[in-house]
Order: sequence, then structure tokens, then C-alpha cells
Amino acid sequence: MDPGTYIAVAEIAFRTASFAVRTFRNGLNFSKDAEQLVLRFELERFRLQLWGENSGLVPVPGSGDRPKLPPRLEPLCEVLKNQLEEIAGLFCQHGTLSDRYGLARTDEAPTKSERVADLVQRMQKSFSPRRAGLIKDEDEEIEVEEIETSLQRLDTGNSSRSSSGSIRMTTSAWKKIRWSILDLKRFEALVSNLSSRVSTLNQLLTEASQQRKAQENDSRINIVLVGSAVDQESLNLLRAAVSVYPDTSQARLGVERKAISADIPWLPPMPALPPAPSQRRGLRLADFNLPREYEPGTAPARFLAAKKSPQPDDDGLFLFEKKVYDRGIKPDDKRKLTERIQRLVLLLSKPKSPTFLTLEAEGCIQDPEHYCWWLVFRYPSPLLPSPTNQPGHRTQAPVSLAALLDPRTRFRPPLEQRYMLASRIAGTFSELFSSSWLHKGIRSENMAFPTLASSSSSSLTIDTAQLSSIGGTNAVLSSLVVCGFDYSRQESEAATIDQARSSGDVATAMYRHPRYQGAAAQGYRLEYDLYSLGLVLLEIALWRPLASFLEGKPACAPAQNAGKSIFAAAAAAGGGPREEVRLSRGMKLFHRPHALLLNKMVLRHVDSELAFRVGSPYHRAVVYCLKAADVYDDENGDVERFSDEEDLASHPALEFYNQVVVPLARLSAATAESG
Repeated sequence: MDPGTYIAVAEIAFRTASFAVRTFRNGLNFSKDAEQLVLRFELERFRLQLWGENSGLVPVPGSGDRPKLPPRLEPLCEVLKNQLEEIAGLFCQHGTLSDRYGLARTDEAPTKSERVADLVQRMQKSFSPRRAGLIKDEDEEIEVEEIETSLQRLDTGNSSRSSSGSIRMTTSAWKKIRWSILDLKRFEALVSNLSSRVSTLNQLLTEASQQRKAQENDSRINIVLVGSAVDQESLNLLRAAVSVYPDTSQARLGVERKAISADIPWLPPMPALPPAPSQRRGLRLADFNLPREYEPGTAPARFLAAKKSPQPDDDGLFLFEKKVYDRGIKPDDKRKLTERIQRLVLLLSKPKSPTFLTLEAEGCIQDPEHYCWWLVFRYPSPLLPSPTNQPGHRTQAPVSLAALLDPRTRFRPPLEQRYMLASRIAGTFSELFSSSWLHKGIRSENMAFPTLASSSSSSLTIDTAQLSSIGGTNAVLSSLVVCGFDYSRQESEAATIDQARSSGDVATAMYRHPRYQGAAAQGYRLEYDLYSLGLVLLEIALWRPLASFLEGKPACAPAQNAGKSIFAAAAAAGGGPREEVRLSRGMKLFHRPHALLLNKMVLRHVDSELAFRVGSPYHRAVVYCLKAADVYDDENGDVERFSDEEDLASHPALEFYNQVVVPLARLSAATAESG
């Protein structure tokens, strides 16, 4: 059989399966109790269409391409044909639908569920226009005619199944068939059967690039699915739909993380493990060997400590992170911050997927003496050096990306390992953003590597021989965990009530967006997290700290040019006709004018150097992060411009996945495969 015939046979089988699934769904009559199953059916229908796109049988609309199959799939044409015909057969064998799957023919009109339709519509708007057509309910007449003609022309001979008579029905006859769901459990078996067969098709995509595309599309579906929950009702529907998924599936974990913001109990059977003894009896500072520096006003912001009398399940190290609040905080604001802390602990104590690289939260301790809370996390025991658990020892601190970037550390990983690190960081934040959570403290100091530990009283030194003994730089970077969640909150919370915006902490302030500087900063946005992440990705690309940009030349902002210059804010803030803005390593304050100047210097360097050093995909990912907030007006934060109507319906977390996570993951995979 020549390649053209292979493709024709596979295309006909795929169109037949797609048409059978779509017309069955469009003719379905069901009760409200079945909505979550119908939603799962919609997801599997979408996965089938995406498989057609990944295999090449469904060209991108408007591309002018013809259906094709990769050379490796051509020998599997008969297998593909059988799998696709079995999918079509699920919805053609009327007796099986009635006897096995709890369905009955009916004259009732198809059910138009507003909740399911609303979720599907949101999914349509969130995906790019070329994919939106994959899940629409309307049939394209041209496609219908092609299917009918192809079915009539296809000679299956004696090998056809008993359902072949049904398959040969005209498309208009198919559309008139109505099914009513009588038994939810048996209908769920039909949905699971369809899911299993679509998964089998994805497994047949043997090329690494095809498998990667299939995995990426599954992630996109999950992101859009979670993002489609915009109220209590839609969230409940989604939770019911994903309750049968594995405990660590991306969709289920994403929905559950989003449910935390609504104070909804975690779905059983999670968490699978009983709470640790320390959680049952409460955490106390007195239970730990605290560093000797722990005194009023001098306690370090982050340190490692062990229990004085550990139990068998908590004899390791714990990471303490300080979250300070203002001494004069209003009771209502303190209550809100307390709720945020509690929800953050809940978020980080639950089961997580392998790509959500965070520490397991053990709990939090209120420390009124120091006007702060301490977040406590379980921390893996470092391989280098071995910390002591004796009272009074010098403070053991986790090693951060900021420490590794310090030229004095002499830690210089190759480009492929930096790609891997950037990809893992982006993947972690993708899971966070897709659940509508914000971090608010993204900077290199908050990227830790448990393989190493250091004394907080001295600079980090790494012995080359010891480093080699544990696997080298790759082993260190592979141990990444994201920490430092800074009063993290849900995206829906509009109020900015914490005091984590001090302009005197230059090392922290320089990672914040220019519009989120100083006491006037209000309304934290996802785009501000992206800006901070863009700066971290730049540090990784250049392998030098952001502070190295604080040696720029001064810039002046004449009052008469204030309307045109990015330093207009500097001139206005100074009250004079001419104000100088200077960046330096020894600067004590960092305000919005300094952030604007730093932003200008960074973008200039990114545009001139980054593509040359790390490639265009990495360059584009960094630029996307740094400019993500540019759609907002400087003065009032309103949307300033959109290129077209589709942008208004776009999903920010999905856009981040497409523009940053996917390119970085492909770079990492490509260099790993070539190495």
C-alpha cells in the first residue's frame, strides 16, 4: 500500500470516529446529576481532536497543509484504523449502548446544560482560534459531506464489524438519534472506555516530538479546565468531574489548589497519609534547636533547625521562614494576613505533582515577640556539608540561587543545565498560576537547593572534589525547590494589605515591577510575578546576579520632557525641574524611578545580547515575562490596549504556559537528547 493510501485510510477512520463521538454527544439527553460525566466526555472528545492534530491528520486551519502521517506511523496504519473504528463502534452499536452503558433511545430533545456549555465556551475562548474549532458543537457541512462520501466509498468487505450497517448510515440519520442516560455508573464506564482508547492513540505517537506535543496539549486542557472554574457552582462541577482522576494528576491537584481559596474541604481520599505528630499537637519554637542568633530584632529571616526531641517521623531538618507584619497593623488586616498564611500552609502541605517543586509545609508558628509568623517546612538533609543538630551551633541556611550566582562561589553550570533549571522553575510557577495563586516574592534568593547547606555567617564555598562526589553541578540544580512565598494569595484577592514593599530592602525591591514599588503599591497582578520571573530567567541565562546591573549611568528627566520620558515619574517625585536617577551597589533606597531605569537597562541588554547567548526561544520567553504587564495603563492599572478580541478572552496562565513553559521545556529536552 502506497503512503497516499495509508493516509487516506487513516483520515477516513479519524473523521468517522470524530463524527460519531460528536453526534452522540449532541444528541444526549441527561439529568443534572450527569453533568460532571458529560463534562468528562467533552474533555475526551477534545483530546481525540488534539490527537488528530498531533498525528498530522488534522492540518492547522489556514495553513494550506494536507493531511499526513509521520513515516514511523505509516506501518501502523492498520492499527490506527482499528483503534479509530473501535471508537466509532462504541457509538454505533445501539444494542451495546443500551445493554452495557445504561443508555436508551428517546424522543426527548437533547439537554442544553448551561453549566457544561459555559465551561466549554470558556475553554474555547482560552485556546487559540485554530483550536477553538475543535470543540465547537456545530458541524461543518463540507466535512459532513466528505465523511458521508468517504463512508460510502470505503470498502470494508467481510472484515467489517456487525456495526458496519450503523456506520454506513447517512449523516442526517445519525443526527436524529437521541440517547437518554439512565444509569450513571454504566455511562461512566463508557466515558472511561473512550478515555482509555484515546490514551492508546496517544501512546502510538512514537516520535519524541509527537509525545511531547500530546503531553503539552494535556497540560493545556488541564490549565484551561481549572481556569474555567469562576464561581462556586462551576468549581463544584469540576471537582466532581476530576474526582476519579489519580490523586497526583495535574487536573485534580489544580482544581483542589483552587478550591483552597474557597475554604472547601479537600476531596477524599487525599491526603492519603495521616497528619504528622507535630501537626496534631501544634508547633512551638521551644521544640526546636534554634540558632544562637535568635534574639529579638536579630533573628535571621531563614534558617534550618532540628527538633530537640524528634519522633521517628520528624527527625530531619526543618526550614524556618519569617513573615513579618507591621507592629501597628489593624486587627482586621492581621486577620486577613493570618488567613493567607493558613491557606498558604494548606496549599503547600497537600500532595503535589512531580513538577510542582516546593517544600512540604509542616505548619506555622506565631511569634508576637518578633511581630512575625514562622512558616515551617520539612527540609531534605543536605549532602554537603553535613549540618550538626547540636544546640548553639552556627546557623545552617539553605543555599539559594543568589548564592550560586555570586562569582565568589565559582559555581558555573553549563548551558544545558541552565536550560533545565529555567524549565523547572517555569514549570513550578505554571502550576501555581494555573490555580490562580500568586507568589509575590519571586527572586533568586527564593530558589533553594537542598543538596547544599551553608553557614549564614560566612560566604558559600564549594569544594570541587566534594561537589563531584555527589554528582556535580547537575545534582545540585536538580534539587531545586521554590520557597519564599511572600504573603502569597489567590489571584481573586484585590487588596494589598501587607508591608512587604519596603523601598529600603534594595535586594528585594529591585525584583519588583516598577508599578509595584513603595507604600503606594496597590493591586498585585499575575503580570508582576511574571516580571520578577523574567529577571530570574535573565540571571540564569547570563549566570550573574541582577545586582550587577546596579552600576548604570545616571539619567536625567527634564520637566519639559516628562510626558515623553520613562523618567517622568522621577522628575515629578523630586519636585524640581531636574532630578537625577542613579543605580549603584551601595544604594540604600529603591523607588519607582530606580525600577524604571533598571527595567530600561535590562531590556536594552536583553535585546542586544540574550538571543546571541542562549538562543531566540529563551530570549522570547524572557521578553514575554518582562513585558507582560505592558497592557496595563501606568496611572490607574486599567487595560490599555489589546490587539484583537481574542486577547480579551485569553487565559493568562495558558499564555504563560505557551510562551514560556513550552519553549523552555523544549530547549531543555533538546539539549538533554543531544548530550
